[in-house]
Amino acid sequence: MPKNRHFFVSKNTTMLNRKVKIMCNKEKIYHLYFIEHKKGIEIANLLGVTRQTISKILQQFPEYAQEKERRKAENKEKHRQKTIEYIKQKRRENRRNNNV
Repeated sequence: MPKNRHFFVSKNTTMLNRKVKIMCNKEKIYHLYFIEHKKGIEIANLLGVTRQTISKILQQFPEYAQEKERRKAENKEKHRQKTIEYIKQKRRENRRNNNV
């Protein structure tokens, strides 16, 4: 029997405890993502897990694909509005510079 067997048991137990803890937090993850509209990375930082772990849990919810598409469209619209505002600002600056 290897000397470091205790280390592996301890490590596996710790990993199992983390998985159980995350599974208990499914409702919390759901609330943070779908109700409070937090980003995956924000949730991961709050719960002390990786973004990938949060993503895997979120994919288990049937509403995830729809919410992801909604956020994608929302961000696209925000980007479009910022671009329009940037162009307007540059035009104003050009007008001021040409009038001087």
